[in-house]
Amino acid sequence: MPSSEGATCVGAFTHYLENNQAEIDAKQLAINTAVIANLQSGNNLAQCLMRYCRRRIDRTLKKIDLSNEQSLPTCSPKYGS
Repeated sequence: MPSSEGATCVGAFTHYLENNQAEIDAKQLAINTAVIANLQSGNNLAQCLMRYCRRRIDRTLKKIDLSNEQSLPTCSPKYGS
């Protein structure tokens, strides 16, 4: 059961969000602009894309179940291109 203090805090936060949407939008736009500018400057974009691709490859490899395979020659035809 939430405390009355917690409910008061949530109420105050909700009130702030409802009455300061323009300020929130401006801050969000500033953050988005800064992130995009950082990515586009120098070599950051290539580094970011490489990290993203590595994470995707890692996630895909983790989904492949090789626990029943006995050797590389038996699993190569299943996963090779």
